[in-house]
Amino acid sequence: MRLVWLCTIAISFAAPAQTARWQQLPPTPAPIAGQRTGYAQVNGIRLYYATLPAADGNTTAPPVVLLHGGLANSDYWGLQVRALHPHRAGAEYAHLSPTPKMYDAFVEQITHMWSSQPNWTAAQLATIHTPILVADGDRDEAIVRGHTEKIAAMIPHSGLLILPQTSHFALIQAPRLLNTAMLDFLDSK
Repeated sequence: MRLVWLCTIAISFAAPAQTARWQQLPPTPAPIAGQRTGYAQVNGIRLYYATLPAADGNTTAPPVVLLHGGLANSDYWGLQVRALHPHRAGAEYAHLSPTPKMYDAFVEQITHMWSSQPNWTAAQLATIHTPILVADGDRDEAIVRGHTEKIAAMIPHSGLLILPQTSHFALIQAPRLLNTAMLDFLDSK
């Protein structure tokens, strides 16, 4: 009896635990080589941005703007930029803090923003006439699914993409799925 019990313990410790994709956070992608970076002053805010020249040399292709969430940085979009660059010459647009020692104050401010914003009205959202794809993970821990669906419903001609088995970090948990959906969306416009 004792030998069976020890074998059972050994087997249970040896078997790897299965973790759902939405519970894992892969490493942040490396920065994109060849990007040009700078800062833009927008409504009194200093915004970091990065751009890449079109892979095919096309200088008239419309830019693709990628905005990350509050505690992320532009590197999080690395897998999407790599997928978009050969097709539509994407521009990465992200906010990188010039004051890294003030992280705690930033977290406090971003937490307040998350609890109070955005507060767009249905009328304001209805004025958006740019093609929009509203995307989220089905296990997002930061965004209420109903809000995502409501925003997509209020923006005329927008699309809604809910990525399966992903969290708020779907862009690095399921990059192939997101990249394919983004390319399909951009090709349809």
